[in-house]
Amino acid sequence: MTLLPVVKADYNFEVKAEGPSIFTVGRTETVNIYVHNIGSDNDSYSITFTKKAQDQSLNSVPQLVQVSLFSNKTHNLTQNEQKSTFALITLIGPVQSGNVTFTIFSNAQPTNYREVSVKILSGMPVNLPEFGWLGLIEILILVSLILISTDAPQFR
Repeated sequence: MTLLPVVKADYNFEVKAEGPSIFTVGRTETVNIYVHNIGSDNDSYSITFTKKAQDQSLNSVPQLVQVSLFSNKTHNLTQNEQKSTFALITLIGPVQSGNVTFTIFSNAQPTNYREVSVKILSGMPVNLPEFGWLGLIEILILVSLILISTDAPQFR
């Protein structure tokens, strides 16, 4: 009788995230999330996230950090293959500091997971334009027409 060797499945993987660490209110930033299968077996992965944020008074304000994952899964990575997805992160209010932690789970072995965090530091606030350039030009033309039609004194 010949015994076959027992080969244990290898679902090892690495993760990393790349993106900015300075975020500003109203500006959406992209964070790329990479999953690299360094195990010997094919696997797919699921991605979740948690977010923490504090305002200047150190109050917890995670609701001011909006996170949207393009895809919460990476499918069928073969040995030594890397795939990526991305998250869009927007501060919708003043945040002093915080982080978004992405947790990536092996679908073949759900107790096997990795975490990667993106640190959030506050930048200068962005002025959200209400009119844009076209609106500004229209306002200037309107003011000019009013001044001309009222026979306003001209400066010499």
